[in-house]
Amino acid sequence: MRFRLLVTVAALATCDYLLWNWSLAANHTVMALVSGLTLPLLSVVFAWLLLLTAARVILYSVRKPRRGSGAQARPERTPARGAGAMSSPGQASASSAASSSEKLAA
Repeated sequence: MRFRLLVTVAALATCDYLLWNWSLAANHTVMALVSGLTLPLLSVVFAWLLLLTAARVILYSVRKPRRGSGAQARPERTPARGAGAMSSPGQASASSAASSSEKLAA
């Protein structure tokens, strides 16, 4: 997500407010008028960007798939065996080694 524009507008609005406040206190009428006229516009743009960013964050968190749920996310694979097939002890150790390597890979 891009927060650069939001931070930039927030910094501009804050600096404009500080300039307006200082120019009113120092009796700089023209500067107070100019910064006072731009302050509402910057405040509205900042509020709009803040709402858009909050909506994007909410939508991103809703659409993002949840990780870490373990067995619920992916069922474990078990080796398929035929109905009439009998396994010998050598095949059993090979299948257990294969299943343990699958668990390590997962």
